[in-house]
Amino acid sequence: RTVKLTIAGEQLKQFAQQTLLQYKQLQNSLNHQSPSLTGELRLFCSVTAAYSHLPQVLDKFRAEHPLVEIKLTTGDAADAVDKIQSDTA
Repeated sequence: RTVKLTIAGEQLKQFAQQTLLQYKQLQNSLNHQSPSLTGELRLFCSVTAAYSHLPQVLDKFRAEHPLVEIKLTTGDAADAVDKIQSDTA
């Protein structure tokens, strides 16, 4: 058997994640302990990595650096070197 969120459950999950991220960003902006990074961060990874490893890392990064725009592209891991060499990731 499998368990899967309903559409409403997915919406609630996304809302909760965004709310927590906004809270962390607010905490960070109120603290002003260090200069904020700005700019764009382009990442490329497999779909598996995007679901298994990146959420925790990116949530923490976003909370600490809210002014950095993150652009994530997923695809075949074999294409990673080409993406880096072509400056798309």
